[in-house]
Amino acid sequence: MRITCNVCGSKSIIQSTKDAMPGYAKFYCICTNPKCSHSFVASWSYEKTLNPSLQQTNELLINMVQRMEPAQQKKLIKQLQLTYL
Repeated sequence: MRITCNVCGSKSIIQSTKDAMPGYAKFYCICTNPKCSHSFVASWSYEKTLNPSLQQTNELLINMVQRMEPAQQKKLIKQLQLTYL
């Protein structure tokens, strides 16, 4: 990740990081330009999922199947077995 100084536009270095909460962090930075040396706090946050994790997809599918009526579960299992023959 590249963080630039908002005063002079030079590259900045992250001196430390603090995870404020899951999906949000604060970066304590300093500008590498010796004529500027601006120190500041930048933040990073999770925005949105573009493609769900396979772990989440599997858990969602298992939960959905568990909520089905037993007859529906059997029908689904039979359909899946026919698909992979």
